[in-house]
Amino acid sequence: MKALLKTPKIGHFRLFFLLVTTLCLSACGFHLRGQYQLPSPLFRLFIQTSDPYDPFIQRLEQVLTKMNVVLVPTAKDAKVVLVVLSLTSGQNLVSSSTTSQVNTYALSYTLGFSLASPTGKVLIGPESVSASQNYTISSSQAISGSSQEQQLNGQLYQDVIYQLFNQLSSKKVKDALSQYA
Repeated sequence: MKALLKTPKIGHFRLFFLLVTTLCLSACGFHLRGQYQLPSPLFRLFIQTSDPYDPFIQRLEQVLTKMNVVLVPTAKDAKVVLVVLSLTSGQNLVSSSTTSQVNTYALSYTLGFSLASPTGKVLIGPESVSASQNYTISSSQAISGSSQEQQLNGQLYQDVIYQLFNQLSSKKVKDALSQYA
């Protein structure tokens, strides 16, 4: 009988703990990934890049479109220009087993960018964001090609895009864009 009386107290404690945790997270400004409040000038954007068909650029355009950002065909049609200065990927061997049957690699991806006015005046930048991730692969996987590496590249693209949105949502960018507008 006493065990039954203790159960509701534990339930109340869990509920109280969950409520306090939620309040603390919301008070510190925590939000889920993908919930960014971009400054309004960024909702009419031109992406200036040397390779518009790069997989990262295509992924970035998809995400921006889903956020209701209008991607315009020329800089003069935009309120702000996202200038892609560099896209750099790398793969480095981190460790290898004694028999070289299993290797660990670090994949990395870096985006260098700036924000400019349609006339070319630099508003922010140059800046960079990057992401990296380790993965382990056996020699038999290496011979047949690695789908794991392709999946990790997709995750790195997504991480870099989230970091880009963090920077674009920052007070520094909002202030620079408000002075320009």
